[in-house]
Amino acid sequence: MATGKTFEDFKQFRNRDLAKAEGKQGYHIFDNATAQLIFDKKPTTLKALSQIKGFPEGGERINKYGNKIIQWFMSSSMFAK
Repeated sequence: MATGKTFEDFKQFRNRDLAKAEGKQGYHIFDNATAQLIFDKKPTTLKALSQIKGFPEGGERINKYGNKIIQWFMSSSMFAK
């Protein structure tokens, strides 16, 4: 299994790239439990992300952060064989 990015890396991405840009704390974007669900599922499409509680299809979070989350997972080496 590829090592790739870790859950801590994902939380840092949330805090630095999503929250800080808006002057917010990471937990205001989504809490650690939701971050863990997203990290465990490793969504690579908005449809897959929309299956996670708090990211309904067409909702504010998925519209605002969805593509950035997908890009983070797609740019990681966790999918390397």
